[in-house]
Amino acid sequence: MGMLQIGLTGLMAARYQLDTASHNIANANTEGYSRQRVNQSTQFPQFVGFGYIGRGALLVGVERAYDQFLQGNLLAATTRYAQAQHYQELIAPLDNLVADPDAGLSPALQQFFDAVQEVADNPESIAARQSLLSQGEVLTARFRLFDARIDEIRQDVEQRLDGVAQQVTALARNIADLNQQILQASTRGAEAPPNDLLDQRDQLAKELAGLIGIKTVIDDQGMMSVFIGSGQTLVQGVASATLATEADPGDAMHRRLTYQFGGSGAPQVLPERLVTGGELGALLAFRREGLDRIQDQLGFLATTLALAFNAQHQQGYGLDGVTNRDFFGGVPSTQTFTGDQGSNLTVG
Repeated sequence: MGMLQIGLTGLMAARYQLDTASHNIANANTEGYSRQRVNQSTQFPQFVGFGYIGRGALLVGVERAYDQFLQGNLLAATTRYAQAQHYQELIAPLDNLVADPDAGLSPALQQFFDAVQEVADNPESIAARQSLLSQGEVLTARFRLFDARIDEIRQDVEQRLDGVAQQVTALARNIADLNQQILQASTRGAEAPPNDLLDQRDQLAKELAGLIGIKTVIDDQGMMSVFIGSGQTLVQGVASATLATEADPGDAMHRRLTYQFGGSGAPQVLPERLVTGGELGALLAFRREGLDRIQDQLGFLATTLALAFNAQHQQGYGLDGVTNRDFFGGVPSTQTFTGDQGSNLTVG
């Protein structure tokens, strides 16, 4: 090999390194892009009797700055952060609603019992009695306002559950499509991975981790498998699963998640306890630990307060001498629930 040919190998190596450097600079602001570099080695030397003569430079491949272990940690951190962020965003309006020092429940209760004390101190005062009636109306209106606002938040949560399930399905399908493209590109050269396609797939996996907790595995062909929950397959090869929501027959206020892989078979119910992490995990945790619990506690408080106050009020007398009257109306002492199998349960 002549001197010009050896020099040409160096020029070609420098050219491709400059091209790669330019590609890195152009994609400096591309989300999910990994810096690439050209790996260079020496050409196999030529034996000329007295020794080996070098034959110039050899480009052996282009690789990206990537670590699979760090990528796994990034996905885990992303799903935890997304769940905490969305949960805080969801719980803040509910916390402000109940704990507001001016429009919350505590000031309404305090004002009501202040009016009760005023009537107890001066039972013949018409003004005190009217004030108590007004504060009772304010208190019941406050409970109704809270319940209506919680119902609005609940409707928003149910709609977001359906929207996030659709996003998960779309991202899973896109990852499966990229698996197909990566497989086709990789067959052109075992030592030439399609770095840009791999970056795009990793970025989709990161976006997916922001929606739901996932585990990823890369097989020998370079295709990514994605698992959720207790091992349910979201992506495998070029096939992906469908995540959706449907009405829960056991609870009219809830929608439940369904799971179907590859479009075959009937959708299966995905237990809520298996779904953690990301926005979807935050929505389910907020509904379970926030909305349901607070609405149950508010309902219990309102019913208990009304029944206990009515029991005490019935022992007193009005200015007309009549006794055994309720202060709060429309409060049932028992509630009957009908299950999805037709069974009835009455709770006192």
